[in-house]
Amino acid sequence: MTRLSRLAAFTLAYFAVLAGCDSLGPPPTAPPNPGGGPQTRVVRLTLDPDTVAVGDTTLIHVVITDSLDTRFRYLWGMQESTMLPVDGRLDGPRIRFIAPRTSNEPGRVSSAGASVRITNDTPGTRSVVYSFSIPILN
Repeated sequence: MTRLSRLAAFTLAYFAVLAGCDSLGPPPTAPPNPGGGPQTRVVRLTLDPDTVAVGDTTLIHVVITDSLDTRFRYLWGMQESTMLPVDGRLDGPRIRFIAPRTSNEPGRVSSAGASVRITNDTPGTRSVVYSFSIPILN
């Protein structure tokens, strides 16, 4: 084998190894999500107190992964007459809920369904809807 043919064989082998190596160059980007991904994720939702008597209030607080991002709005899915603002806002991560009567049986605990839609209006993404129950002591 001549020196030139050995050099050509080495060059071909070298480029074959490079072509099979996935770690060279920038990592591939993920294909776009056709439906748009969620804008955030709910980490937890707390009620304080966790069971509320009719006519009293409970503080509802939802925590998301992007809790410091001030672009998010919280659209609470409950009757406006049962909501009180916290920090002057009805579209923030905390709200006070006034418990309505949910049963005519005194002492019975029953739940009121509620939800919150969290959005920052980013095009191509989905807002997050989180449903929960509020135990009410009648």
